[in-house]
Amino acid sequence: MLPDLKEIARKRKELGLTQNGLAKLTGVSRSWIAKVETEPQRLMPSYAQAKKVFDHLEKQEKARTVKMKLMKSLTVGEIHNAKIEYADVSERIEEAWGRMKRNCYSQLPVREDERIVGSLTERGVVGKILETDQQDLRDVKVRDAMEDPFPMINVRTPIFAIVDLLRNTQAVISFDGQKTVGIVTNTDLGKVFELT
Repeated sequence: MLPDLKEIARKRKELGLTQNGLAKLTGVSRSWIAKVETEPQRLMPSYAQAKKVFDHLEKQEKARTVKMKLMKSLTVGEIHNAKIEYADVSERIEEAWGRMKRNCYSQLPVREDERIVGSLTERGVVGKILETDQQDLRDVKVRDAMEDPFPMINVRTPIFAIVDLLRNTQAVISFDGQKTVGIVTNTDLGKVFELT
């Protein structure tokens, strides 16, 4: 026996699927899904159609559960990039920008001596360029364009704990004891697919 048709909308939303997305994945029409969700008592779908949708939703729920377990077991230290490229506060912004472009980085932590004191992002650099006279631009130092430092996270922190952080900042710095050991960006989160 199949679950109540009302469960389709709840499960679909819980999985973050749109009606259109679910329709494409299951081969039923989007209008069928819309009708089932808004007027389940008036629609008498075929058993085969309803089973197909519920089977797919169940498969997606199982895959999500497995992914969440893996996300909870993987740590920041397993996905961070151990090679950190820094900008120095006294460096000219033009030099730091050139390294960012050459290495395809959208951000750099900023160091003064051995301490991280800020961050340099594409957004921050472009903002500084727009507010500075062109003739003075070559003299602008990183300290004049840097933003707040990226958050610091212990290497043993589970990955799922940094997902929300990375929605609000471009990177997190990983540390072990008193030592900075890596950086995690949204690109590094993609390593989860390789590890799962």
